[in-house]
Amino acid sequence: VTATPETIELDNLQITVVSNTNTNTGSQTATVNSTKVYQTIEGLGGATAFYAGWIPAHPYAQEIYTNAFAGLNLSMLRLGDWFRYQTPEAGFDSAAFEIVSNANVILGHPVPVFMSSWSPPAFLKSNGQTGNGGTLLYTNGGFDYTGFAQYWYDSIQAYQSNRVSLTWMSIQNEPDWAASYDSCIFYPTEETVGGTNYASYSDALNATHELLTNLPSPPKILAPECVGIGYNDVQNFAATMNGASFYGITHHLYGGSTDGSPDGYTANLSALTNVFPSKPHFMTEFGYPDMMNTACLIHDCLTIEQDVGFNYWSLVWPVGGDGLVQIENPYDLSSWTNAPPGVTTQSHGWWLTPAYWGMKHFSYFIQPGYRRVSASDSDPNVRSSAYLSPDGLRLVVVLINTNATASSTMNFNFGTFNVGNSSVYQTAGTNTYAGTNTFLPLGSLTSPQVLPPLSLTTVVLNENLHVGPATNPSPAQGATGVALSAPLSWTPGSNAESHAVYLGVNSNAVAQATPASPQFLGIMTNTNFFAPLNGGTACYWRVDEIAGINTNAGLVWSFSTEPVPSLLHRYSFSETGGTNTADSVGGPAWTGTLPNGGTLSGGQLALSSSSQQYVSLPAGIVGTLSNFTMAAWVRLASTANWARIFDFGDNTTVYMFLTPQNGTTGTVRFAITTNSTGGEQQINCNSVLTTNVWHQVAVTLNSHTGTLYVDGVPVGTNSAMTLNPLIQGGTSNNYLGKSQWNDPCLNGSMDEFRIYSAALSSAEIAATYALGPGQLFSTNNPAMAVSMSGKNLTMSWPVASAGYTLQSCTNLAPANWEAVSSPAPQIVGTNYQVTLPATNTAQFFRLSM
Repeated sequence: VTATPETIELDNLQITVVSNTNTNTGSQTATVNSTKVYQTIEGLGGATAFYAGWIPAHPYAQEIYTNAFAGLNLSMLRLGDWFRYQTPEAGFDSAAFEIVSNANVILGHPVPVFMSSWSPPAFLKSNGQTGNGGTLLYTNGGFDYTGFAQYWYDSIQAYQSNRVSLTWMSIQNEPDWAASYDSCIFYPTEETVGGTNYASYSDALNATHELLTNLPSPPKILAPECVGIGYNDVQNFAATMNGASFYGITHHLYGGSTDGSPDGYTANLSALTNVFPSKPHFMTEFGYPDMMNTACLIHDCLTIEQDVGFNYWSLVWPVGGDGLVQIENPYDLSSWTNAPPGVTTQSHGWWLTPAYWGMKHFSYFIQPGYRRVSASDSDPNVRSSAYLSPDGLRLVVVLINTNATASSTMNFNFGTFNVGNSSVYQTAGTNTYAGTNTFLPLGSLTSPQVLPPLSLTTVVLNENLHVGPATNPSPAQGATGVALSAPLSWTPGSNAESHAVYLGVNSNAVAQATPASPQFLGIMTNTNFFAPLNGGTACYWRVDEIAGINTNAGLVWSFSTEPVPSLLHRYSFSETGGTNTADSVGGPAWTGTLPNGGTLSGGQLALSSSSQQYVSLPAGIVGTLSNFTMAAWVRLASTANWARIFDFGDNTTVYMFLTPQNGTTGTVRFAITTNSTGGEQQINCNSVLTTNVWHQVAVTLNSHTGTLYVDGVPVGTNSAMTLNPLIQGGTSNNYLGKSQWNDPCLNGSMDEFRIYSAALSSAEIAATYALGPGQLFSTNNPAMAVSMSGKNLTMSWPVASAGYTLQSCTNLAPANWEAVSSPAPQIVGTNYQVTLPATNTAQFFRLSM
């Protein structure tokens, strides 16, 4: 067969592709030995460190998110550290916060984040600016390593407070490169060059590591992240680095190739295996614009240096750059070129580049925990690598045919791996933006399998394994009166390695549910967990037993819960330390966490505003409530406008909050909305909370009437409230002491926080205040004390029996009981007390609910 080559020029890189090809008729063989194991993969992905603001601002942002994250099944996202001690801190990198939030939703799990710093803040730099190189500030006879470490400590805290948690970090992007943009020069050790003193990378690394050990879960530090791997750059830095101060070796690839090609890096990649050989290695920034070079580079990094992570530069980038996804300027739609021609999404201002497919053939199926295993083939034009899932039940093989004119006909030998089923995905000849047949599903693996010229082929093999059903559910099938704090448990099926759990209030919905359904609770590795249960409800649940791709869908079991208790959740902060706080009524499923710490002591929780401390409560904690009471005992150390006692919501559109000091009148306010500030329904008052004094603050909602209480006394009401938590839905961001907005955190202490499923009466609120944070209403029959003083009869009973009403009658046969409405009971100490004038006729009294 004859063929006419077509030459395509991409960013000065010429690639020759043929549309009609010769076929290599000689069969070749690829051999995989899954018992010979190399490194364990940690992450494959790309960066949104620059131009991050363009993504959420783009009119087709959701399409970009979907293709960047779900399309690649990305497992490593690189961000820049842009924390600069801004005031207020929240929102300083809002684009990254939104990108991570969308990635988490689209992936269905938190995206693993790798963060690099391009420069510390200007006040820590020798040149007083973040750009143009410079080095660390020299002050008080030395470089400010302590200040640099504190900057990183504060950065991590600030990002975590905005729900961006780091898996890995690098203290300095390219410490050996002085750029006009943000940069900072470090030498392996302190040196004077050309009359300029430069800080030591190893000293900065040690100081940062030492301070970060104070965090509950510090990120894994990667170092030294040099600009390239030529001239022994990585080796020179590594020679001075303390192995105890970092987790893994990382570098970029802007130097070190003998000819600019992936294979030109071979010698230097091989040499790097001797640099801290027991530590994992990462390639964290570089990229080719074409598919074949991208795939070959990933292959070489994984098989020669044995990298556990590969990060493409960049995941999303403006037109003309080397992004996996290219986007046009969202701030100037008139500048859109809608190029390149032929791309189906050209009118949407974004498109996928050829390199995207080079990444996808690795990243989509090879996930964290997969282990590279031995793979080889007999065709000199084909590169093969293989990866085994953690459970040993899935094998992924990636084959790259680099031949521009001939196909490869490949047979396979998978050794001891027992293949049950297979699927093949292939991209051929896609070195143009308008390529077709990308990541094309070919069905099951054939023998032999044809690998077209300039093609990528990913083979996914699954081992067949019988998985038994889950049995012995607890609560037992048909059980009634199940406590809301009861755990769900079962006996696992044979060979089951994990368990998909579904729970709902409709049996058909649970039976048909998938991981995309709201009934899905997650994949569990244990067989005992606490689910969020609601009272007085018929519940249906199902457990699917899983081993690799093998699933045994479970039967639907049912039980019903105990009646709805008035008190649903109680946080008494009785812990003596740690980062969790228990719900003594709702149970372990509703445990709160302290993301940034807090001081738990003596049954109280102290929160520091300067440290951004708050309590995070589980999603959906108030999502079933129409009527409610929420009560808190707080002592403010200082006041600030818009600080929160609580704020339950999803974002700055859907929320409800209680603030001790609103920014308009400086008084207590409750507000609820589904349409941001313009849609708020408020309860306002004239009460001000004094500092350094314990106050009880409560809010109730009964149908359309909301009431605000301070220290047991009603201080504000709104009888036109149409919104409630049930209408808002199961909110995901539920805080004590923190706002959905960029407001200061609460600075003070809490002694108790309660959520009731009903609106307590004014008398009951007054009773809770009299009892204090340590005592609940009693369910026991109250004892009533009676005494005479002159012509007055005084009756008293415990305030803890607040639900009881004093009644009287004059004849027990038949009894016609009437409530004693005047005088109203008064709280005296810890008792209710009523004084009535004695009469000459018989009277009978009782307490009744």
